[in-house]
Amino acid sequence: MTFNSVVFLFLFLPVVLLGNVLMAGKLQMRKYYLTLASFLFYGWCNTRILLFLVVFGLVHYWLGRLLDCCAERQEAKKLILLPGIALDILCLFFTKYLNYAISLGNSLLGMRISLVSNLLVPLGISFLCFSMIAYQVDVYQKKTPAFRSMVDFFLYLSFFPKVSQGPIARHDTFAEDLLGKRVSLDTFTDGLRRFIAGLGKKVLLADVLGSSVDLIYGNLATGITAGTAWLGILCYTLQIYYDFSGYTDMAIGIGKMLGFRLPENFQKPYLSKSVSEFWRRWHITLGMWFREYVYIPMGGNRRGFWRTLVNLSAVWLLTGIWHGASTHFVVWGVYFGCFVILEKCISPKAWYQKIPVFVRWLATFLIVMMGWVIFRSGSMSEAMLYFKALMVGSGQGFFKLGYYFDLSVYLAIGVGIVLTLPQPRVQVNSKALSGTLLAARDVGLLLVLLTSIVFMMNSTYQSFIYFQF
Repeated sequence: MTFNSVVFLFLFLPVVLLGNVLMAGKLQMRKYYLTLASFLFYGWCNTRILLFLVVFGLVHYWLGRLLDCCAERQEAKKLILLPGIALDILCLFFTKYLNYAISLGNSLLGMRISLVSNLLVPLGISFLCFSMIAYQVDVYQKKTPAFRSMVDFFLYLSFFPKVSQGPIARHDTFAEDLLGKRVSLDTFTDGLRRFIAGLGKKVLLADVLGSSVDLIYGNLATGITAGTAWLGILCYTLQIYYDFSGYTDMAIGIGKMLGFRLPENFQKPYLSKSVSEFWRRWHITLGMWFREYVYIPMGGNRRGFWRTLVNLSAVWLLTGIWHGASTHFVVWGVYFGCFVILEKCISPKAWYQKIPVFVRWLATFLIVMMGWVIFRSGSMSEAMLYFKALMVGSGQGFFKLGYYFDLSVYLAIGVGIVLTLPQPRVQVNSKALSGTLLAARDVGLLLVLLTSIVFMMNSTYQSFIYFQF
C-alpha cells in the first residue's frame, strides 16, 4: 500500500483519520490504534515482513532499555551499543546487499556461488536501520532517554507516514508528540493542504514526466537523438524531485493531521549554487544522519585538511551504497563525493569567489543532471550509452520528439520548472483581499485533488522512486 493507491486514499487514510479524531481524549487507546494501523500498512502486501518488523522492534526496544539501565557504566554501554549497531548493519547486508556481494565475488574472484532466491527485503529497511542506529547512539550519549512504553516505541518505529521512505525522524521530537496534544482545526487543515499538494506533485508532475522517461530509456539501445536525451534527463531531474518531495509533503501532511511533526526534507534544491549546497537542500534528513553518525564521529573537519577529505570520501561512498545494491549507485556516490571534495579545495580561492552566481548555479545544475543519468540507469553500461546519446545520439534515433513528449509532458515540464523557482511573497494589507487569496488557494488545491484522482483512475499505477530504498 502506498500513498497514491486507491485503497490508501479512499479507505485506509479516511478510517485512520476518523479513528484518531474519535480517540482524541483517549491517549493510550489512540496510541494502540495508530500502532495497529501502522502494522496494517506495513504488512499489507506481505505478512512475513510484518513478522520481521515485530522481531526487529522487540530487539531494539530492549537494546534501548539496556542502554538506559547502564547509563553510568561506560564499558557496559559499549558492549550493548556495538553489537546493536552491528546487528543493523548485518540486517541491511543480508536483506539488501547479499546477492550483490555474491555477484561481485563471482565476477571478480571467479567464484560460483548461487544467488539467494526469494530474499525477503522488508519495506523501508534502510530507513528502519538508520533510525535505530540513531536511536541507540542518542540513548548511549544521553541525548535522550529510551522509550519506556513498548507501544510508544513501536509507534515511533512503524509510524506509517514515514516508515517506507522517511523522512528520518528524531525520536525525541516524536516522543514529545506522543504526549497527545489535541490537533487543532488549523493544524489539521494545514496538513490536508500539504497532503494534497504532495499528491499533485506525484500524480500530475512526477508520473506524467516519468512516462516519457521510461519510454526514452526503453528505446535507448534502439536509438534516440541528442535532443531527446537532453529533454529526457531534464524530465527525470524534475520527476525524481517531485516524486520524492511529493511523498515527503504527503508524509508531513498526514503527520500534521494525526498530531505528529515530521522534519522537512527539501529546500528548493535546484536553486543551489554548489554541489555541497545542493546536498544541504536535498534529502536533508539523510544528510544530517550521515553528518551526525558518520562524519563527525570519524573526526569531521577537526583533524586537518587531508583527514577531512578522507572522511568526506567515506561518507559519499556510504551514501552511494545506501541507495542501492548496484555498482552504478556506488559510482553515483563517488561522483558526487568528488565534486564535494573539489569544492572543498577550491571554494576558498579568490578566483572561485569571483565566478558569477548564474555560472555557478548553471554548473551545479548540469553536474546534478549528469548525476541523475547514473542514478536512473540500470547499470554503468546503460549510463555510458546515455552519456553518448547526450553528445551524438544513440543508434539511428528513429522517433521524433512527438513520440516521447505530448502536450501534458510539456505542461508538466513548464509547471515543474516554475515551482522550483523562488516563490514571491505578497504583502496583503486588506483582510478582504487576504481572505479572497486564501479561498482561491483552497479552490486550487481542490482542483488539484480532483484532477489527481482522475489521473489515478485513468493511468497505470506508478510507485514512488525511493520506495525501493
